[in-house]
Amino acid sequence: MAQNLTLRQRELLEKLSRTQDSREAKALCEAFLELEPEVEQEVKKPSTTQELFQQLMDGAAYSDGEIRDFLTRNGGHICKAYVPIVFSRQDTENDLLMQGLSAIPETYSFFYEGNHVLLVKFDHEPLPTPQLSAFIKNHGLCCGAGRPCGDLSQLSTFVRQGYDTLKYMQVLKRDAVFCTYDQFTMIRLLDRLQEGVDFNGFQIEDVRAIQNYDIENQTELSRTLLCYLENSKSTSRTAEELHIHRNSVYYRINKCTELLPEVDFDNGIMSFLVMLSLYIAQYDYYLGHK
Repeated sequence: MAQNLTLRQRELLEKLSRTQDSREAKALCEAFLELEPEVEQEVKKPSTTQELFQQLMDGAAYSDGEIRDFLTRNGGHICKAYVPIVFSRQDTENDLLMQGLSAIPETYSFFYEGNHVLLVKFDHEPLPTPQLSAFIKNHGLCCGAGRPCGDLSQLSTFVRQGYDTLKYMQVLKRDAVFCTYDQFTMIRLLDRLQEGVDFNGFQIEDVRAIQNYDIENQTELSRTLLCYLENSKSTSRTAEELHIHRNSVYYRINKCTELLPEVDFDNGIMSFLVMLSLYIAQYDYYLGHK
């Protein structure tokens, strides 16, 4: 029987690949060698689509063709790509919730690690769909979506993106019910880099004036400015996302420009650097509240 690396061994190898400290590298190597590799047992062939997806999440090696053949044989629908959506933790496999998910057309649902997961057909239309939005509202859920997955043999990677999205949004966007992985791309990047990079050198010093103003006055200028820049400086989309009046957006952005007199928001590079500074501040908040 073949041997397979355990989750703990993979974590140690990942840390080893990123560390630049020789003492830490030695300690990681020693910890890795002390662990016993797990023996890979023969995987039992799945009998249902739910079993198939659970096996894929656990690392079972099936090709994209094999997976699609299985879905076809079991009366499933086939599409080019699927968006994985992970729902807020339920801990137990709720039959009513699973039945509700199964009733949504052109989807697959399964339960994994205490969460319900839904695979939705990707057809370039905005998510969530009206039916999915109603389901989320009726059950009082929030959910995070990964990127579209076209190769189902790599499904676990994209589902994990959904888990990461849910993790970030529950700290950084607590009032949101649906977020996508791309909304937290910069936070994920900072999370990967944080062990070896001093982010302070990448922040615009003047942006701290906005952060200090927010702390002193209990305002949300930083959040509003980041949302405004993410939405290509659209006041209407910013107001809609933050659930505030457009006049409030105008007021807050004008206040930001007063606090950042040297920043030209019509300069693309400068706008990006302001966004990066705000993402770093957002990530610092995440570290302190996760």
